[in-house]
Amino acid sequence: MATKSEIVQWFHDNFPSIQTVDRGLVLNFTTKNGRSQKVYVEILDSIISLESPFGDESNGPAGVILAAVSKLTKLGIGMTGRFYVLRHVIPTCNLDVSEIDFGIRTVGHDADEIEFALGGDRF
Repeated sequence: MATKSEIVQWFHDNFPSIQTVDRGLVLNFTTKNGRSQKVYVEILDSIISLESPFGDESNGPAGVILAAVSKLTKLGIGMTGRFYVLRHVIPTCNLDVSEIDFGIRTVGHDADEIEFALGGDRF
C-alpha cells in the first residue's frame, strides 16, 4: 500500500505545475485535442478520487446532462457544488502508478470531450 505522502510526492514529481487547493491537488492536463482540462485530485487513506468538471447547471437539468453524458463515457458522473463532474476512484491498496496515469488521462480526455460537445471550454 502506498502512503498518502508517497502519492502526493508522485504527483509533484510527475506534474510540476500541480497546485495545492483546499481539498487536495489540481492539475491542468493537456488533452489529445491540444486543449487543457482541470483534474482535481483528493487523496484519502484508502482511495484517490479524480474529478474533472465539464459543465454546470447552465448547461441544462441533470437528467438531460446525464442522458447525453452516459453516451460518451463509462466514468462516474456527479455534481460538486453547481458543477457537473466526471469522477474516477482508485484504491490505494496495491497501487500501481499506471492506475493513476490511466485515471488522469481518462478523466481529463472524457471531460474535455463532453465539455466540447456541450459547446464550452471553461475548464
